[in-house]
Amino acid sequence: MAVKEYFLKTNSKNQPYVAEDFEARSTLLIRLILLDPGTYQTHPLMGVGLVSRWRYTDIDRLSELKSEIIKQAREYLPIEVYSDLSIDVRQSSTDPILINIIIADTETKESRVININKDTWELSDL
Repeated sequence: MAVKEYFLKTNSKNQPYVAEDFEARSTLLIRLILLDPGTYQTHPLMGVGLVSRWRYTDIDRLSELKSEIIKQAREYLPIEVYSDLSIDVRQSSTDPILINIIIADTETKESRVININKDTWELSDL
């Protein structure tokens, strides 16, 4: 089943940009990772809260962050979104302060890397 996700930007033909497959699935997971718990009253525990809860986390807690991401994905995303995704959280090899979240598709081998301490996110990207 193909997964589609609509963005707040347009493509080269000035039509709404629609992400499909890995891009759509990883975007939904990234939104869940960035979402602060308590944002939605109907689901107060939904969201990993990357910025508010994990931004300056110790390297020792990376496995805890990975577990939280997987738990949230299983709880709040449809199975077709996260079933073929592999999630890894580790310290950057180039910058010891930087923590990376790697989202990879186990079938197509596509991946996205999120830098916790350095990335800035545009509203149109999500």
